[in-house]
Amino acid sequence: MRILILNPPASDGASYIREGRCMQSRSSWTELFPPITLMYLSSSLRERGFEVQLVDSVAQGISWQETLEHLLSRAPELLVLNTAFPSIRSDMDFARQAKELVSGMKTVAVGVFPTLLPREGLQAFPWLDHAVVGEPERAVVALAERLAHGADGAGLPSLAWREDGQVRVSEERDLVQDLDSLVFPDRDSIPSDLFRFPLTGDPLTMISLSRGCPHSCIYCLAPLYYGRRERRRSAESALAEIRECVRRHGIRHFIFWGEMVSSRRSVLVDLCEALVREGLDICWMGAARADQLDDELLALMRRSGCYMLTLGLESSSQAILDEVRKGLKVEDGIQAAQAIRRAGIKVMGHFVVGLPGETEETARASRVFARRHCDYAQFYCAVPYPGTELAERGRAHGWLREADWTEYDFPRALLDLPGFSAERAEVLRRRAFVEFYFRPEVVWANLRRMKPREVLKRLDFRSWMKG
Repeated sequence: MRILILNPPASDGASYIREGRCMQSRSSWTELFPPITLMYLSSSLRERGFEVQLVDSVAQGISWQETLEHLLSRAPELLVLNTAFPSIRSDMDFARQAKELVSGMKTVAVGVFPTLLPREGLQAFPWLDHAVVGEPERAVVALAERLAHGADGAGLPSLAWREDGQVRVSEERDLVQDLDSLVFPDRDSIPSDLFRFPLTGDPLTMISLSRGCPHSCIYCLAPLYYGRRERRRSAESALAEIRECVRRHGIRHFIFWGEMVSSRRSVLVDLCEALVREGLDICWMGAARADQLDDELLALMRRSGCYMLTLGLESSSQAILDEVRKGLKVEDGIQAAQAIRRAGIKVMGHFVVGLPGETEETARASRVFARRHCDYAQFYCAVPYPGTELAERGRAHGWLREADWTEYDFPRALLDLPGFSAERAEVLRRRAFVEFYFRPEVVWANLRRMKPREVLKRLDFRSWMKG
């Protein structure tokens, strides 16, 4: 059975990141992420004997028409289409044209959009045959095996399908419980040098360390996509993949992908000690939780090659953190940032503008907090994705604006809070970027770190900042 896994081009020519819960037009670093989920899916299907091609039209610079022509020449029996909220209209328009072009081809959408709105998606886009709810490896493999034997996907876990003119959605989820059992992602189909480490421009890939998040933040997509129970890879498995990337692909810069690299200290310690012992000379960054770090752990992380840690700080207002059930104190963030810097690691703070309780003063205080405690910062508008408690509260209180699905994007605000409008949130998000990144000392420090070719690329940052 011929299968094409596609990260599709956008009709407007824009570059979109569609990686699990991370959906946005090209990141604020003006870099694209490797499509690690699609790479895992490709390897999983190949392992079962399917004839698979993986194409990332965004990263590979393949135009809309060129992608359609490739699709026609390939004539796949199953098209697996990566999707996201900001690009969903374009994604589904491509699926429609592809379906018209290749007779008998089945289509299945993966990503956060079909996870949150499987029924609505199949109802709105009648040319879409199936949709995967959550992580796709097991569901797509099971669907492909059914299709290969002349059946359909009816009743499969983690899947939505059509039956007797109705849309059906399975109540059962089929998550990969043992992440070590997954074949390493397919890094042969897409050139590694298409993805670059922020600032330095060195080839980059992602190493998935965990899936799932047990925390209860009211705005977060991770539990909806990956589930609430954290599943963690062993240090041995992650090390073997890193070793392969270095020795076979020549990649030494990594994003350790997962909600919190710091969640299981013993596994992280084992991995870092192994990296030091093997002398692989890598550079990596990852996300950490502010209350899971200490000087001893951070020193080891630095020796293993950690260059930057990202912290979900969200706000400098304790009232807001409590309101969104972050489960952290403002002081936790301050202490974590100070400890990270003491270890010689850069701090990237993530902040959200327009969460419940936001005011002009809390937004201003968060901007000051970012400048004081972070080396880099990302600022987002609060996005009330369907299925999150933030969306439910927004609807219940009359804060939530009517909006097209494509407007669910981090530069856009859709909540009109008491005394704090959506327009104001967007203005203050842009101001936060300007105040943070256009300080002379920050501009000079970043220019010194960048390779010459990266300086020109960062000019795109202003367009992203404007949304």
